Amino acid sequence: MTVTVTDRISFEDTPPAHGRGWSQRELREINRIRVACGNQFYVELAFGESDEGDPWCIAWEQEGERVVLHIARIDSCYVIAGPCRSRLQRTTSITAATDLALRWLDRELHEHFRPGQAV
Repeated sequence: MTVTVTDRISFEDTPPAHGRGWSQRELREINRIRVACGNQFYVELAFGESDEGDPWCIAWEQEGERVVLHIARIDSCYVIAGPCRSRLQRTTSITAATDLALRWLDRELHEHFRPGQAV
């Protein structure tokens, strides 16, 4: 599977809905990640789809352009990756995936970033 960042979005935009896209229920859950990132001025969300049409979302740190969290739906499962810690986990529940993603994101942001700190 090839994944490329196709668009960077602001917090007011909605992700693309090509291919199989995110459902409204999934978007409500992903919005929880958006809210958590919205409190961090140096972290943004980006959305895209793989060549196969699988939707994905990343939280990335603007200054160093470093991905801090990746969540995707692949073959009816949700894959959550924490690239900074080389973690990968699968679940069949978008709620469980979002809960885990939020825990990882919170830990990553508290360990490595401070508001106003150069990265």
